[in-house]
Amino acid sequence: MKETADHAIDLAGGMENVLVVEYTNRPDTPMTAGRDIWWHDALSGAQPIEAA
Repeated sequence: MKETADHAIDLAGGMENVLVVEYTNRPDTPMTAGRDIWWHDALSGAQPIEAA
């Protein structure tokens, strides 16, 4: 599925960043250096906030 998303991103002219969610447990997911970010890594330093 990631390969299809990468192709669509290329056709659209690219993107600055792409969040990638790991749900298939595939260690061989192709990542584009400088663009792709694992969702769990992006949230690792986040702090919870109270909902209003």
